[in-house]
Amino acid sequence: IRDSFRSTPNSNRQTIPGGPAMTAAIETERTSLLIDELKHHHRNSHFHRAEMLNALGQLDEADIASQRGETSTATWLKRELNLATATAYEYVHVSRGLRRFRLLYETFRSGIMPYSTMRLLLRYMHEQNEEELVDLALIHGYSELEQVLAGSDPAEEREPEEPVVTAKFRTDGM
Repeated sequence: IRDSFRSTPNSNRQTIPGGPAMTAAIETERTSLLIDELKHHHRNSHFHRAEMLNALGQLDEADIASQRGETSTATWLKRELNLATATAYEYVHVSRGLRRFRLLYETFRSGIMPYSTMRLLLRYMHEQNEEELVDLALIHGYSELEQVLAGSDPAEEREPEEPVVTAKFRTDGM
């Protein structure tokens, strides 16, 4: 009796006229559609992230932190969006770069440049090389772009807005 309730591996599949070749063709078409859908949503995510970072940049420029009683935009963002500290600081840094470099912003916003590539370019970008770096990123993938930029001097070496690690000393010296 128990064996009569067991299902066979293909017992739930419908038989498709045309046999296994037709089934493989349908699966291949379905896979292609899913890949197209994935790419579409990935490009759209760039648009939405660019818009979010642009809004954050505007709030940063308006000094949202002091208006809301915070010490920095990143600490306000961390609390407001429930973000990890590192993510909040990264978003503020990136938003400032995108507000400064509008060609980079528009290219990222269009969906053709991934977030990781945009972040990489910000390390090396200044007003004189923005167009050149964006053009390079449109020609090369991320790994190739890393190689092209290897040995280049970063645009600016900045200290973080707040220390990455802090220590508090107790009054009893411990």
